[in-house]
Amino acid sequence: MNETSENEWMRIYNNSPGFNFTLSDSEELLLSNNNFKDSLGFNNSQQVKINDILDSGSMIYFRVHLKPLIELQEKANEIFLSFKTKEGKSLPVVLDAVRVCENDIVKIHFVGVGIPNRNEYESEIIQSRDKALKELLENTESVKLKKALNASDELIERQLQQIVEFKEQHKQMAKVLSHDLQEPLRKIGLFGSLMQNLDAEVKLNLSKILKSSERLRNLLISIQRLHAIDSENFKISNVDLNFLIENVRKKFLISNNQMITLEGEFFNFPADAIYLESLLIELVDNSLKFQRPDVPLKISVTTDYFMQNIFSETEDKFEYGKFVRIVYADNGIGFDKKYADKVFNLFEKLHLNDGLGIGLTYAKRIMTLHKGSISIASKRNIGTEITLLLPNF
Repeated sequence: MNETSENEWMRIYNNSPGFNFTLSDSEELLLSNNNFKDSLGFNNSQQVKINDILDSGSMIYFRVHLKPLIELQEKANEIFLSFKTKEGKSLPVVLDAVRVCENDIVKIHFVGVGIPNRNEYESEIIQSRDKALKELLENTESVKLKKALNASDELIERQLQQIVEFKEQHKQMAKVLSHDLQEPLRKIGLFGSLMQNLDAEVKLNLSKILKSSERLRNLLISIQRLHAIDSENFKISNVDLNFLIENVRKKFLISNNQMITLEGEFFNFPADAIYLESLLIELVDNSLKFQRPDVPLKISVTTDYFMQNIFSETEDKFEYGKFVRIVYADNGIGFDKKYADKVFNLFEKLHLNDGLGIGLTYAKRIMTLHKGSISIASKRNIGTEITLLLPNF
């Protein structure tokens, strides 16, 4: 290139719009156009380095990210940097860069345009990005959390697969309970009832067979009923507890000597009315079975609101939610408190009677479906208190 051409090129370069400049590998400003110098307030006589004209945030970005990127890729596109103007303000510029080696001297050429109207916006984005990046790199807790979340995802997938398998088994078990086991018992009862002309001893033994058959049939019906509790048929609505209690009274024809008293403020709350009524029926049925001789049965039901940690099974995690608390109490024969954890187990019986040992298991299953809880406290010859907690959040 001759001297005239070079002068012409420099004239065009110096008068070009935008922001054009060249850096040495040591970050010294080797060349810049007039618009760049005028905007930032320096002249050719000054020795300027990049850290003199970049604001602090962009300088960190230049050293940590941009310069290594240019060295690696020999170029970079659409870079946002903020320069310090002669008025002391921040001027955001979008730039392209290319790295070249001329006569064994490494240079980085930049060309860009200023975007002053986006100054505050770009500054906030850069600061937020740098802050977020720094926190992410330094926050080891977030790394642990990510690993825990990945492990949780894998656990959830395994549990979903188990649920699919369980549902299929559930369908097959329902068929067995509703037909395959019921039909032989029905035939035993039918043919046993046809055997009339028998001597007394045979009749006695036959009656025992029929009684055992009937008990087994009732047991299967109860298991089928427990097995049939299904979330797909679960319907939440606003429930009036007074209405449910009246339905229970009518079912048992409870007399004035065996009253259910309602105490406290009764309010509507979300629940499945059919399942909740079934639960109350089980509780009253238990109270009637286990009432004290010659002592009129008294049942009280109270309600209020109760705050409790919703993460009852998760260690070191707390979030309190509002629950509806229903306390059901009777003055029956009760039991020792050491058995309190066993009464909800299937077929667990604490008393010698004709009960099947399923009622409280059924009640617990209904509360689980409500994402609630059931607990029991009892004293022998004083009575039993059962607490239901239903989520109201």
